[in-house]
Amino acid sequence: MLPLLTGSAWTAVTASAVVVALAPSTAPSGSTVAEPAASPSLASHTWHLGPGDSWAGAIRRASAGDVIELASGRYPTQSLAGISGKHVVIHGASRSGTVVQGIYLNDSNGITFSNFTATSPATGSASALRVTNDSHDLTFDQLTVLPTNDPAGRSGFDVYSNSGSTLPPYRITLSNSLVDASASSGTASRGVRIWGGDFAESTWPHDITIHHDEIRGADGDIIQIGGARNVTVADNLLHDPHENSDHNDGIQSYGSRNLVITGNRIWAAGAQGGPDQGIIIGASAGATYLKVNQTKIENNLVVGWRGQGICIAGADYTLVRQNTVVDNGGSSLVISAAGSVHDTRLSVSNNILDRIERADTLQLAYEDYNLLTPLAGATGRGKHTVVADPRFAELTNYTLQPTSPAIGRGSASTGVRWDYAGTARATADIGARQHGTGSPAASTMAWGNTYGR
Repeated sequence: MLPLLTGSAWTAVTASAVVVALAPSTAPSGSTVAEPAASPSLASHTWHLGPGDSWAGAIRRASAGDVIELASGRYPTQSLAGISGKHVVIHGASRSGTVVQGIYLNDSNGITFSNFTATSPATGSASALRVTNDSHDLTFDQLTVLPTNDPAGRSGFDVYSNSGSTLPPYRITLSNSLVDASASSGTASRGVRIWGGDFAESTWPHDITIHHDEIRGADGDIIQIGGARNVTVADNLLHDPHENSDHNDGIQSYGSRNLVITGNRIWAAGAQGGPDQGIIIGASAGATYLKVNQTKIENNLVVGWRGQGICIAGADYTLVRQNTVVDNGGSSLVISAAGSVHDTRLSVSNNILDRIERADTLQLAYEDYNLLTPLAGATGRGKHTVVADPRFAELTNYTLQPTSPAIGRGSASTGVRWDYAGTARATADIGARQHGTGSPAASTMAWGNTYGR
């Protein structure tokens, strides 16, 4: 967890959050969409819209800081092109009762969307939320996102650059939201997809933040990054992609620069040892521009995942530090390659791991101050690496007992100054959790510790 979140409360998303009450539209079929009238409410800067009103018209009339409130009901797909929102907020009257059948943003900016449910459009293959072509300064907060089939392969949240466009989307945030992709099938189904493709990095989407969300149930990856710069994936609950013949990962990047993966809880029940990874990064073999450079993977809890925990396969300049990756169906850390592309400048330190699998036997740039459990007869490299039982206090949040050998055995110079819960590290403990810290509110979730101790 990032330090700026210290003390903030996590509100667990319960199953009731995805029960959608579809109120009938007030606009009869075939009717003319009306421009909204000025709000008669006492709040002079609030506009009230119903399902038959024009979002674009309301945004154009609004002033900076205005709120556009959506009444409960079912809204058709909203395509906003060339709209400057001047930092307006579009807010649903009811998170479950205000339902929008897809939002498509093209060359639009300055809007916050909050407190409603977004589903897939009635027709076409677009995702429930799609941002493209020079759209920027957009925030999606406290939403329920439910992509569905017909056709298959729809994603929940899609940030997309049009095949080498010189005007990619940027400064986009998804926060405090639920993305449940359980009803979308096909290998193209993702919870979140950020895509710039095999084109020059200058054309990739950039400055994207996925923060404090629960994302679950995709038929492909929970989060997939295929060409993006300056992406932060922080403090999320990522879990249970569907099992099928593909490798469905918690987070996959096959093209990124300056990617930070921090403070996430990642788990998935299912058959042990399958093709799925909790986190996997590495170049796309044979691609020209789809490389992975400058990645930080830190303070994550990858536990109860059905396959491998973390896999690094052909990435440059990667820091893997202060993670707890145990009780999974495969190796905790896999060091591999993408065809002829090997890992370079890979540093692994201050992690609690069950086992390191060296599919590629290269010597890492730095490897030390890790704790490897003795469950699989693990051996580690580095004179400060410990092989011992980490002595977890409990197996929900993987806090440490006062007698844990992980306490004070890490390196402050190669670690992170705060832990998974956002607590400052008074001592250099190994793993994602600093000893003596309480469990975050998220401990009320059912974590699914399936494979371990």
